[in-house]
Amino acid sequence: MVDRKDKAKDEAKKQYLDDIDEQYGLKPLSLGYFGGFIDFYRSHGLIVNVTVIVNKKSLRKNGLDTTKIYDTRDWSNIEAWARQLVTLASKQ
Repeated sequence: MVDRKDKAKDEAKKQYLDDIDEQYGLKPLSLGYFGGFIDFYRSHGLIVNVTVIVNKKSLRKNGLDTTKIYDTRDWSNIEAWARQLVTLASKQ
């Protein structure tokens, strides 16, 4: 059973992608939204590093353990989406 939080997250992801499409006039064959990776002790580029440093206290307050590495990517999901994209592209 999908709870309201998961449904709201899915709707927010879709809206984010729809907004990007509209902003840049894109017409993608398929959209995929996949989790990310963050290691608080590894450099992810200046902007991300500054954002993390500035928000670390807030992140901890909200229950995020900044001593851990987070990898929310689902590689089987990503691979399935890529296979679907190949099929769609071959029909174009």
